[in-house]
Amino acid sequence: MKRIIFGTMACLLTVPPASPAVPENPLPAVFPNHVFMVLDSPTYRNIESSVFLKEEFAVFEKRTTIRRDSRYTGIYFYGDTTYFELFDAAAEPIFSEGFCGLALGVDGPGELEQLRTALAGEVGGRINRVTRGLDDRQLPWFRMMNGPPRLTIGPFIVWVMEYEEGFLRHWHADRPPAAPGVDRKSILRRYAHVLHTDPESRLFRDLAGITVAVDGKIRDDILRYCVALGFQAREENGMLRLENNSFTIRLRPASDKVLGILELKLRVRRRPDRKEFRFGPGCVLKFHGTERATWTF
Repeated sequence: MKRIIFGTMACLLTVPPASPAVPENPLPAVFPNHVFMVLDSPTYRNIESSVFLKEEFAVFEKRTTIRRDSRYTGIYFYGDTTYFELFDAAAEPIFSEGFCGLALGVDGPGELEQLRTALAGEVGGRINRVTRGLDDRQLPWFRMMNGPPRLTIGPFIVWVMEYEEGFLRHWHADRPPAAPGVDRKSILRRYAHVLHTDPESRLFRDLAGITVAVDGKIRDDILRYCVALGFQAREENGMLRLENNSFTIRLRPASDKVLGILELKLRVRRRPDRKEFRFGPGCVLKFHGTERATWTF
């Protein structure tokens, strides 16, 4: 699982460069939105076929997303305000095995534009509009602000997004919440109701953090981008730790065999009967007490 094929990438970590200046005006709060990963086929199939994951662990969906610009199929695990999506490298030719990313998000209308304006001199950021198909229509879904160039092409990409104000007014509008907003909780609550699933009945609550192996240049870009967005940075046990709003990104050195997302840290509602679930070599979901879990890839 950790053998990611993107070529040899050597990395020598150094003390982080000076952080960008913090804007005088307060920035909108930035939170985790979701994580995606492209897995090898055996691991993906093991996860997809797990009854525990689909019926007890999280609000689950396998879906084909049809956008104006692309089409892809994956499996989705929804929490209260965050989620993660997994793809099969063999079934999705537009994705390479190991390709992965983190979407950050804002919860208020207009906040993405506020970020773009405030940070234009620090990290730039072009805003793109993304649609989602429903029946024969393409609905405005969300807007995304790209990070620095290296963080838009992989193997690990990062961006900030804001859901469109009109999305939930048109996407299954007969389902709760009755007065939807653009916040992450409203979006995922609608997803769960469309799937006829009560989120409170599932273990997974939210993403608490990720551990990613990256090379030095990407590491520096992530550092600058995240600090500009309000993350606090410090070195910890040979890794760079970036933390904001109870979410932690840990960056460790990459190698020719280890690259991309290595671990998800999760908040859960309770512990299942078993403490550990395996889905392939190196792919292990472990529960720690009643409120935490880690999923290693």
